[in-house]
Amino acid sequence: MKKIKAFFTTLWKHPKYIAFCVGVLVIIIAAIVLLVNVLTHKDLPKVGGKQEVISQDEEDYAVDYSRQKVTSDMWYGMMDVDIAGLQAVNPETVGWLYFEDADISYPIMYSGDDDKYLHTDFNGQENSAGSIFLEAENATNFNDMHTLIYGHNMKNESMFGALRRYKEDEKYYDDHQYFQIITTGYDGEIVKYRYHIIAYKDVSINDDIYYVLDSDYEDMDTFIYNEVKSDSMVNVSIPAGNDKHIITLSTCTNTDDNRFVVSAIRCGECVIK
Repeated sequence: MKKIKAFFTTLWKHPKYIAFCVGVLVIIIAAIVLLVNVLTHKDLPKVGGKQEVISQDEEDYAVDYSRQKVTSDMWYGMMDVDIAGLQAVNPETVGWLYFEDADISYPIMYSGDDDKYLHTDFNGQENSAGSIFLEAENATNFNDMHTLIYGHNMKNESMFGALRRYKEDEKYYDDHQYFQIITTGYDGEIVKYRYHIIAYKDVSINDDIYYVLDSDYEDMDTFIYNEVKSDSMVNVSIPAGNDKHIITLSTCTNTDDNRFVVSAIRCGECVIK
């Protein structure tokens, strides 16, 4: 006890020791905070060039076969998702977004508004990364002629953060042209849609590309050339005809008034009974 008293008496006489001890205490607290963040962080590490899904709960319902020599001709065999299982955990799950050869693979949420999943994760917990979610005015079966899907542009490239690679690397598009939407049909069967990216660009938050076009819209050629392909950073030819389903992925930029959008046209469909 006397030694302890003498120790604190010494510190009182030598302020530099107090500063030293305070510094050590700050370092210890910072280390503890860092350890807690690492242990509770929602993003899992990248494995084999693919980023794992955002949480263990979601990973239990999605299996990526793309590294098992599944060719692009068999695109429908690259990813299997138990949508019913996901919906049992969160009924607001309407599908799964899966990029072929890229680090984007997440459930798609729908709450009927454009606010909830900005900062809410799949498990309903508050999370700054939010979730990938469907525009409130879109049909949840992805059969509108123009569908909008939103996600945050995270610094670690999670959520829609990896989309910025399209404008940062002009060669990135060559090997990253396709993504899939996996959802359920009217009879509960699994439906897989494949999309070919045809445009990407920066737009204002009031751009006409944010129009939702329902399944009865008939003038898709005009919409594609005037709103989707206009000012695009990539030039991709589009097949003739009006039976075109477009999905536009939208994420934030470093400017409040601008967004970065990636648009794709449906090019494949597979129904699994």
